[in-house]
Amino acid sequence: MRIELYGVLKQVVGSAELDQPDPVSGATVDDVLAEISVATPALAPHLANVACAQGQQLLRRDQPVDPAQALVLLPPVSGGSSPTAPHLVERPLDLQTLLDETANPRCGALVAFAGTVRNHHEGQPVDSMAYTAYGPMAEQVLAELERETIARFGVEACRIMHRTGHLGIGEDSVLVVVRSAHRAEAFDAGRFAIDTLKLRLPVWKEDIFPDGQRAFQPGVPLQATDAVVTPDALPTVAPDADGGDGFVPLPIAVLTVSDTRGPDDDKSGDLLAAAVRAAGHRLVDRAIVRDDIYQVRARVSGWIADPQVRVVITTGGTGITGRDTTPEAVRPLLDAELEGFGEVFRRLSYDEIGTSTIQSRAVGGIANATLVFSLPGSSGACRTAWNGVLAPQLDARTRPCNFVSLIPRMREASMSASQPAPSRGADTDRSRS
Repeated sequence: MRIELYGVLKQVVGSAELDQPDPVSGATVDDVLAEISVATPALAPHLANVACAQGQQLLRRDQPVDPAQALVLLPPVSGGSSPTAPHLVERPLDLQTLLDETANPRCGALVAFAGTVRNHHEGQPVDSMAYTAYGPMAEQVLAELERETIARFGVEACRIMHRTGHLGIGEDSVLVVVRSAHRAEAFDAGRFAIDTLKLRLPVWKEDIFPDGQRAFQPGVPLQATDAVVTPDALPTVAPDADGGDGFVPLPIAVLTVSDTRGPDDDKSGDLLAAAVRAAGHRLVDRAIVRDDIYQVRARVSGWIADPQVRVVITTGGTGITGRDTTPEAVRPLLDAELEGFGEVFRRLSYDEIGTSTIQSRAVGGIANATLVFSLPGSSGACRTAWNGVLAPQLDARTRPCNFVSLIPRMREASMSASQPAPSRGADTDRSRS
């Protein structure tokens, strides 16, 4: 069976392909990966986070593989069609081409985003960059993302182009153009497109340093889904066919707690922001504060008091070192703690990192009818919490129950918490009567 390698996997092995013995009938992706880890030990540390594909379809780990097709191994992506309108090109990108393609007299708003190669990465000077992609899937992902953006936000046009190959400092690596009748949806759609692209697109970025050394940037693991998202399958606020609730977009605020991260390298915050938008919710605010109990408490308290915020998600500061004080900052603000959130998160995390999950003090609760969740600082932990707990529980369609349907009743917890407890004297008087 032929195994195709991309990104850092190709670099580790020194080849773009491997030949593996054909797996037994019914073998799953996990079975094949286990065989690869034995046959090629250098790949073993990287296989936990690879995505696997055959043709243009991502596979889940429990899906059977087809030995007649190449199995493509895709490392975490760095980020984040028809022949006449390509989405992936090796030549320099031309913004004017996309502007001409999307020109529409009905549109009064135009939003264009360009991602350019910068001359540094994490404090190191960079001379240039190299982009590689899994072409067939990348074309499909970008075409589908254009259609999804148009359907979700009701804009007139969305065009995305991404470049591969060697790029110099200042050259454009990606272009996103959105046109709509009004500016609000154009801004929202453009942000959604670029944030979602960073989560889904099989593209890898390799820094090239002045001394000639090269290094792939770490990224976000691609994930298989049961079905491709199409405009017909997008969330709706209409009732389901069985009479249940439909999807309800929630206003969500995201806080990163870190002494070292800034807007340019806040990967966990970026992941959560993109996930919030990709799910159809509204990201109403986002901030970064230091690992300081009072700064964290002040920011979270402000959002709890804001009627325009219904969910607060923090990332960072839930460990056990002296600077990890997010749980201590958040718990006094809660009217009721959701102990099950931390329990379920650690159960899911155990499958990924084993007993190391015991060091996480992830916490969830309710305050002033606002849901508050504090997650660890790693992007992997944020992804686990979002995919395994938050995404389904913040969706009104989840059965048998979800947080959304309970939000109107959460005010009861807030009112109960605000009632003063009876005094000892009052208790004594009643006992005597």
